[in-house]
Amino acid sequence: MDLLDYKRLADIYSYVIKPEKINGKLIYDRFYSDNEVTITLSATVWNFNNWKNYKKYLVSLKLRKEEIKNLKEKEIKKILLTKLYKQVIKKYF
Repeated sequence: MDLLDYKRLADIYSYVIKPEKINGKLIYDRFYSDNEVTITLSATVWNFNNWKNYKKYLVSLKLRKEEIKNLKEKEIKKILLTKLYKQVIKKYF
């Protein structure tokens, strides 16, 4: 399954997934070590019918420094969002 499939499932089951953003751009946290970079993305998730019962989710992506040079920001965004939606869908089903 890809990102669009996970988004459709979230819509069908009325889950609202809001990644943290500033000025319309996603907020990524990056942690650097000697050989790798860890990129994280967090989001708030709730059911449209029960908005008071929200939860925070955090997904991360570990890449070697050589790998990160080959990936564009758009690809990293897609990987992190796919992981986020997959984690939310798994949690509720």
